[in-house]
Amino acid sequence: MSGPLRPVSLARALLRRLSPIQAVALSFLVLIGVGTALLSLPISQQPGERVGLLDCLFTATSAACVTGLVTVSTADAWTRFGQVVILVLIQVGGLGYMTLATIIATMLGLRVGLRARLQLQESHGALSLRSAVSMARYAAIATFLIEGMGAVALARRFHIQHHLPRGEAVFHGIFNSVSAFCNAGFDLVPGFEGFSRPEYRTDLFLLLATSGLIILGGLGFGVLAELFVLPRVRRLTLHAKLVLCVTAVLLAGGMGLFLLFELENPATLGALPDLRTQLANAWFMSVTPRTAGFSPVDLSQVAPPTLLLLSLLMIFGGAPGSTAGGIKITTLAIIFLAVLALLRRRSDIEAFGRRVSGDMSRLALSLTAVYLLAVLLIGLAVGLIEVTLPRLPLTPETALRYNYLLFEVISAFGTVGLSGGITPTLTPLSRALIIFSMFLGRLGPLAFAFTFARPRAAALRRLPEEGVMAG
Repeated sequence: MSGPLRPVSLARALLRRLSPIQAVALSFLVLIGVGTALLSLPISQQPGERVGLLDCLFTATSAACVTGLVTVSTADAWTRFGQVVILVLIQVGGLGYMTLATIIATMLGLRVGLRARLQLQESHGALSLRSAVSMARYAAIATFLIEGMGAVALARRFHIQHHLPRGEAVFHGIFNSVSAFCNAGFDLVPGFEGFSRPEYRTDLFLLLATSGLIILGGLGFGVLAELFVLPRVRRLTLHAKLVLCVTAVLLAGGMGLFLLFELENPATLGALPDLRTQLANAWFMSVTPRTAGFSPVDLSQVAPPTLLLLSLLMIFGGAPGSTAGGIKITTLAIIFLAVLALLRRRSDIEAFGRRVSGDMSRLALSLTAVYLLAVLLIGLAVGLIEVTLPRLPLTPETALRYNYLLFEVISAFGTVGLSGGITPTLTPLSRALIIFSMFLGRLGPLAFAFTFARPRAAALRRLPEEGVMAG
């Protein structure tokens, strides 16, 4: 075998030994590495700005994992080239490299192999190998179609309403549309202000259009595909019904509770000019915590119950197969249905005339337990680094800082990107932990654990059963 071909052969052999979950994890690591290298180039950084390697890694991870947490301002620190790099990272990280590779392969008339189908199934949460490639096609079509329409609408708004030059408005429209649909939360507003600038938080069209893109991106490609063919098929799967119902409940409940907690707060909703604008901001704040990271409200000024509400919504997340993080709303639905079945003393978990298997309830509980344990451990570690080791005095300000540190960790795990404004003040070790949290949140804690797990042979025995008291 010739020299140049040997490394290629070795790489192929290594890839064949990877499980689909490990291949997906490796693809994100490679994407983050390439993004970090590109952002480290002088052409990516504004003249006079020297963004360190850790901040480049933080930004690349946040973009590839569609989170939105930043340590430097996207508008102030990066040139147009750097912003395009971030945009590409968001798009590839949101849509998935396997989806893009599958679309290119089918356009060239190439066959999609079994391993690629397995990786697609893992990436998009497809229920079968047969549907994996079809879902990838639907995902690409839906993504570019929705992002294109969103970009046109937002570009016109930025140009007409906010008086940006035409070229600038077009780029802002594309960037915000991709960022919103991929649930990334990156924006091009200088000085970390984001949508909290007065002209943006009072722009109802901007808030409603952006929230619409976020919701569509958070439904998951499988649900979008079902909605696309619904006029012809005239039925939805149980998965799609649960996603749509839980999404509606969380949106309505989140909006109502945010209004209840913040309507009289003069630093948030109370500062807005009229009830219509307050309702639009409350609606937006019920949409963005579960998936994206845009915020028209200064989160450092919200009431403590609001911070808890936003944290819960970030933990719930969006739908499987979407770019959202969290435990996923179908997991929440299965746990709720399992509790309901227990209260009704029924052995089966039922919804919409269908039965959910007991294995799914065990998986939902396991995933939630692993997720919350991971959040707890990282939260304790960041608190140790930022509060205990510096020997901060035991004051209300210290307690408030720790609350926002925990909020930051939850935001990173949920790949949300909401922040109380303390991200740039974190120590390098805390930033490294947040980077790890974003990567772990994008994969999912259970998938991350399976990445390092070795497959076991099927057990040939079953131990005797014995009862254990619970509750």
